Amino acid sequence: MRSPVDDLRDGRPVIVQSEGADMSYLVLSGKCATARSVAFVVRWTTGFLRVTVTDAIRHRLELPLLSTACSGSDSPQFAVSVDASFGIKTGISAADRAHTVRVIADPASSPSDLTRPGHVVPVRTDCTATVDRWSMSEYAATLARLGGLGPATVFSEITDDRGQLATATDAREFAAVYDLALINSRDLRGA
Repeated sequence: MRSPVDDLRDGRPVIVQSEGADMSYLVLSGKCATARSVAFVVRWTTGFLRVTVTDAIRHRLELPLLSTACSGSDSPQFAVSVDASFGIKTGISAADRAHTVRVIADPASSPSDLTRPGHVVPVRTDCTATVDRWSMSEYAATLARLGGLGPATVFSEITDDRGQLATATDAREFAAVYDLALINSRDLRGA
């Protein structure tokens, strides 16, 4: 039986179910993002792709956080959206977004490798925070770290055929239909 970590390492999306909330996410390694895997994530989610970035990545790529004046301390901390500055067309296609995500994930990338604003939204992740304050960005980054893939990880909420957020039952059925590994966020606590 394949594990979620092995699938992530192989470039396959995995499902992470959020503990305590009836929401499930498709998660994909930023390092392994391809046009095909990103297209799959876009097709079966809200399409709002976020990529986890640590403060080290954010500072290296000069990705300032957007204002958090209207959000609580537990709200996601979004950075300015980006596109790759080379190798893409408009930035919105799955191929373009996959390329942008790989640029973010590449430790050799510099600020000039990205244009602002764009179609990929970095979200700050802090796996050193207490686990009770973790959001999906920390769970996704932890899963990637367990696979030795670095912290840049794509995630988005799974939706059903009606465009509603998928329930846990929907996500389990979706996992079976598409042969995807599924893990609950509680299983990543303390990993």
